Amino acid sequence: MWRAPPAVTVAGMRSTALTRSVCALGVLSLLAPAAADAAKKPKRLNEALYTVIARAEMKEEWNFLERSEIECGAGGPGSCTTETKGSGKATMQLKAKPTTWMVLRGTGGRPPMLNVGTGEGAQLTGPYLRTGELSTIHGGQWAAANPPQIAPTTGCGNQRTTVDFNLTWKGRNQLVPSAIVDDLREDCPDGPSNGFEWENDDTPSLMDVVTQAAQSKFLRVKQFTVSGTKTWKAGVNPPTGSYTVRSGYKTVKWTWSVTFQMKGKKKRR
Repeated sequence: MWRAPPAVTVAGMRSTALTRSVCALGVLSLLAPAAADAAKKPKRLNEALYTVIARAEMKEEWNFLERSEIECGAGGPGSCTTETKGSGKATMQLKAKPTTWMVLRGTGGRPPMLNVGTGEGAQLTGPYLRTGELSTIHGGQWAAANPPQIAPTTGCGNQRTTVDFNLTWKGRNQLVPSAIVDDLREDCPDGPSNGFEWENDDTPSLMDVVTQAAQSKFLRVKQFTVSGTKTWKAGVNPPTGSYTVRSGYKTVKWTWSVTFQMKGKKKRR
């Protein structure tokens, strides 16, 4: 009499199929959160508009004294002297109205491109105050033939100035202003024509004020500020020969800051 095969064989087959189903469900359960996380992860911005608020400030101070003394000789007995002295200050406080800049993501590892489009930058405006006095006086028998030389001061005072301000990358994570500042003032002394020696021959310029700024902030952070400051110092050489006194100093300090506030529509990639 014929009998059916033992049920264990069928049960084994069912057990194998069930195991495969459970494994498949386990894999799907692992993939589902990963897919959800990938869907939630925001795409990188390709470009964005920023409202930019830029500021810059300059402070300057100087003082100078130089005196020489020699025997008058044929001009008569006694000493003949020449004394040059002066001092002065200057301040410049500049600010731009809120300006719109477009920022594009750099390619090939390059930093983001700032102020894409017109490239006019931010127009800084504000007061520029300069005061000073400088004179050269002769003493002794030379005084009659050498009247005092007094530097004109009619150009001193407060004036309004305008500077086109931009930012550019000097190196990786290094920002520097691109701005030409005309701080020359006719008929207002800013020191003797010869006498000051800048440390390391480094003359003051706003475009030399470099700051460290993380490139990764652009197109990622909605609001942040970058800023820089630098001070230049000048001194005088010690007196030699007939010069019995020479002293003085000059300092110039530039400070700038730019606040970026993301706004408007932006494209993602």
